[in-house]
Amino acid sequence: MIYIVNYAIFACIFLMPSVTLSAEKKSDEEQIQSWLKRISSFEAKFTQSTYDQHQGLISKGSGNFQYKRPNLVRWITHYPVEQHIIINGQNIWVYDPDLEQVLVDNYSSANLSASPLFKLLGTGGDLGNHYSIQRSLDENKKTTFKLTAKLQNEPVRAIEISFLAGILNSLSLHTYDQVSHFLFFNQSANSIMDTSNFSFKIPPDTDVIDRSIFRDREGAGW
Repeated sequence: MIYIVNYAIFACIFLMPSVTLSAEKKSDEEQIQSWLKRISSFEAKFTQSTYDQHQGLISKGSGNFQYKRPNLVRWITHYPVEQHIIINGQNIWVYDPDLEQVLVDNYSSANLSASPLFKLLGTGGDLGNHYSIQRSLDENKKTTFKLTAKLQNEPVRAIEISFLAGILNSLSLHTYDQVSHFLFFNQSANSIMDTSNFSFKIPPDTDVIDRSIFRDREGAGW
C-alpha cells in the first residue's frame, strides 16, 4: 500500500513563522508578508484535528517539525501512526516505519511550488493577486489573517493563520470537503539548524518506491 502525503500536511509545513509584532501601520497584505519574510528557520510541536464538511471529526494527530529556508523540511507525525516527511530541496522522502516503506520523489518534479503555501513564501509582493486577505484581532490580542483564494479551483479554499504574543499559535486549512486545524507549541524561530537533519538514510530491509525514476523518464520523453 502506497501512502499519499496529505495535501494539508504539505501546506502546513511551509507556514511556520514566529515573529515579533511590529507597531508600524501596514496593510493586511503587507503585514503578513513582512512577518513571513523574517523567518529563516522554525521548529515546533503540533497537534492536528481534521473535520468533514458537517464538522464531524475525521482524525487527530500530533508530531513535531523543523523548517529552514528556502526548502528544508523535517515533518514527523507520531500519532496516530508514525510517518516521516523529509525534504532537502532535491529529494522528498516519505517514510512509514510500520510498513517498512519509503516513497522517494524529486523536489523539482513534485511541483510543490504550486501549492498555496509555497506561493506565500515565494511571493514577490503579489499575495493580493492570489488571495483576499483580512486581518482581525480578538479580545485575547490574538491576530488572525484569513486568506481566501481568488481562483475557485484552488485545492485549499481558505487559510487562517493566528499569532498570539508574536508567536504562531494556530493554522487552519479549508478545502471543499474538510478543514484541518493545527495548534503549535514549544516554538523556536530563527535558531541555528544542522542541515544534516534534512537528509534521510533509508533503513535496511525497507521497500523503496522511487517515483523520481518515472518522473525522470517522463521528462526525457520515454
